[in-house]
Amino acid sequence: MWANTVPEGGILVVGQEDNGSFTGCSKLSQNALNDIEKAGRVYCPDARTDSKRIPVFDADGHENFVLVFRIQYREDKVVSDISGNAFTRVGDEKRKLAARVNSRV
Repeated sequence: MWANTVPEGGILVVGQEDNGSFTGCSKLSQNALNDIEKAGRVYCPDARTDSKRIPVFDADGHENFVLVFRIQYREDKVVSDISGNAFTRVGDEKRKLAARVNSRV
């Protein structure tokens, strides 16, 4: 979705709640963290993403971290997932694009 959202794509934070508080990722296993960090490449291989582990204090005041993903907008193509579905973000909504398109015209 973020790879199709103009003008700048978007940011995804794993370990942050809708109300802004942090639950963090420190309790996740290394395998779970690895799976999350590579999910973009597996499920949406045309997306351009970078990720970082950012230290935070969780809601209980303990040191923790969140995973932050920066997803770049792809102006050269519509990015779809491995099922061929493509989405964009409008305001606070995810919207499915009508048809899979391989390049922007």
